[in-house]
Amino acid sequence: MQNIFYVATAEVLLEKQKVGMLSKIVTENKEIYVFAYDQAYCENKDAKPLVPLMPKILQPYYSDILFPVFFSLLSEGNAKKFQCQIHKIDQNNYFQLLLKTCVHNTMSGIKIREITKKAYKNKPKNEMS
Repeated sequence: MQNIFYVATAEVLLEKQKVGMLSKIVTENKEIYVFAYDQAYCENKDAKPLVPLMPKILQPYYSDILFPVFFSLLSEGNAKKFQCQIHKIDQNNYFQLLLKTCVHNTMSGIKIREITKKAYKNKPKNEMS
């Protein structure tokens, strides 16, 4: 079994409605991203999936990279550099950047609200923020 060093979880909202939960898990070997739709949202026949490639299902989605729907919310170039300086975030730490910059209005209406952050012994230094 792999040791888990870091877990961060965020609530995903679409137009103020809870859509699901997004987590980043760092183990000794890799980073894993997990997205799971909220059960009530998933069962709502009028609610649309975040993106067509992630239909509403109750089973979680797993990825070795940040899901494209969330990565697309991040700024690029000088705006990204400026945001990273202000928030003191490594430019390659996309999850932390998402948590800090997608709390308020985004072009897509998707908002990210951090719920928990848990660090464990021997956590990699680049995951401290």
